[in-house]
Amino acid sequence: MDDIVKASIDARKNSLFQLYEIDDEKFCEKVDKIFAEMAELGEDCKSSQEFEARLAASPLNDKYVALFTDASRRFKSKYDGGSAKVLSKKDIAKDVAASVLDSARISAESAVQPLTHEAHYEAKQKMRDMPVVGEVMQAKNIADAVSKYKGIFKKFKK
Repeated sequence: MDDIVKASIDARKNSLFQLYEIDDEKFCEKVDKIFAEMAELGEDCKSSQEFEARLAASPLNDKYVALFTDASRRFKSKYDGGSAKVLSKKDIAKDVAASVLDSARISAESAVQPLTHEAHYEAKQKMRDMPVVGEVMQAKNIADAVSKYKGIFKKFKK
């Protein structure tokens, strides 16, 4: 399974237990079953983007949202002073939307891969070989070097 998909599934599961004081064994079994299905879906996906798209279109997503609805009605929230309260559909939708946005952010961050030193060097070398771009880069490097030396001469002047 892709590491980003695994992190996304873990974040979803952890958010449920971070929001509510869940102490019912049957509910925990239900949670484990749904997240096991989610992990199976994650195993079948080649990327986090594919996982998110397939999850959103799957009835499994409705089961996941239903966990929050059920938990909000049955368990005490860890953030409201310990008193149980029924969340509105709007509040639940906001919680789920925040979770989905977090997953999308994680997917987007995973899509941007840092360049290795060699790849960075190769890209700069190709830019230097371009007729106009190379000359501009060379002029910029010279200007940077001159500005550094200018600072050194100011120090000696004092």
